[in-house]
Amino acid sequence: MTSLTPIEARYEELVRDNVSGSSDLAVKLCRFFEEFSTSDQQKLKTIAKSIYAYFTGMGLVRNTLLELLTALENDEDIAVKCQEIQLRMNSQSSTALEQISPLFSRRISVATISRSSQVSSALVKYSDRIREVYVLESRPMLEGFYFHLELLKKGLRSILLTDASMGEACRMADLCLVGCDSLLGDGTLIHKAGTLPLFSTMHYFSKCNYAIGLGMKEERNWTMDTYPEFREHPCNELGLEDGSCWNRYFEKVPYDLIDGVCTETGIRKYNTK
Repeated sequence: MTSLTPIEARYEELVRDNVSGSSDLAVKLCRFFEEFSTSDQQKLKTIAKSIYAYFTGMGLVRNTLLELLTALENDEDIAVKCQEIQLRMNSQSSTALEQISPLFSRRISVATISRSSQVSSALVKYSDRIREVYVLESRPMLEGFYFHLELLKKGLRSILLTDASMGEACRMADLCLVGCDSLLGDGTLIHKAGTLPLFSTMHYFSKCNYAIGLGMKEERNWTMDTYPEFREHPCNELGLEDGSCWNRYFEKVPYDLIDGVCTETGIRKYNTK
């Protein structure tokens, strides 16, 4: 078996990372391109395009790659570009937390799915206005389970439910707040599989659905109908060894189930019910 070169080994680490959120992955990408900035430029461009296609559904990762690809093509300083990307990402995230404050004007209970660093920051920042958080476990990689433990350590009252119990979470919660993996030009939200039935059930109970994200996660040139298909992941994550499964991490949520998406520019309203 042929051993991998350092750049090939790091590439494999990146595309096999099914745990890190988009913010962490964007930072890892910046470090990768900084480390190998003196490598063959054409090879780096090919790698950037390959990772871009691999992470369909993660707007921040894909937009970071597009910026790095442009920097490579223009022979810009990659280290400077990476620093600028990270500073902008941090600034947008901080401002979005301030913009979302109207959602916490009273004490509320919140339902969520998956594990979002921005949702975590919002819940901690406004913890004095939160009664409890209902967290869905988030199959198959159990991001919600680990998010639940994280919230408990941070002093919030968190209640873990199976994904199949989302009806109970929606019945008890005042609103739903999730992260944002990508936001398309027609208002379609891309997030963890399970978000569509979660938002639909909240809508049934006449409750509101919100997402928090960054402008850097927007993929405005795409719509629900034109966005590429999400990657299929191994069946062994679902306890199967054959191919008789459907294991996609993301799904699309139409704009009319979304009451607002909070970014650094404020809360954009979509659903006017």
